[in-house]
Amino acid sequence: MRVFGKPQDDRKLVELQSMLAAVDRSQAVIQFDLDGTVRDANRNFLSVIGYELGEIFGRHHR
Repeated sequence: MRVFGKPQDDRKLVELQSMLAAVDRSQAVIQFDLDGTVRDANRNFLSVIGYELGEIFGRHHR
């Protein structure tokens, strides 16, 4: 079991969240299930392909 609450754990969590937010702002990101089903995509990805998330969510990548 992992317990957060120590100052060093809080700092690491904030640092990780900041890094993930930076990637989300700067990269086109799409997430799939193991079987290739679209589960999420960020605004950058959707802007590049010209779709809304609802149009691709739950569809297979092929």
